[in-house]
Amino acid sequence: MTSEVPRLVQHDTEYIEAVATALEAQAVQWWDGHGGVDVVLVLPHVIEYFRPRRVVLAWNRHFGWSMGVESLTSDAIDIITNLAAGPHPASGVCVDRAIDTFADLRDWAPPPDTSSLPFCPEIATEMPRTVRGRFTLHPS
Repeated sequence: MTSEVPRLVQHDTEYIEAVATALEAQAVQWWDGHGGVDVVLVLPHVIEYFRPRRVVLAWNRHFGWSMGVESLTSDAIDIITNLAAGPHPASGVCVDRAIDTFADLRDWAPPPDTSSLPFCPEIATEMPRTVRGRFTLHPS
């Protein structure tokens, strides 16, 4: 038995487009929902440690927004931290959280010995997790 991921509804697509516009996203990638990601916004910023991979915001309809970076493959992203803003924060709240989180991560670098320390104690408590997904057509 295969589980079908429910398609995004119209108000979700309008919400995503509003957030993408507010953040001046370079791309909106619609994912299939498997792996816990429905949409990825590619932003025109980099975190120095991960250069040249761009910053992304991943959205899950149940849990909300997470910040990460593009992965080394086109079918994945590396999630660094959750924005902790809920599943559907107003676009202004999402922008504020994204700016604050990016400011905290922009110049971050791991400590010399990462085996005993969390990834980024102020932001995240573990190493980035890779999420794989499949792109889908823009929901109608």
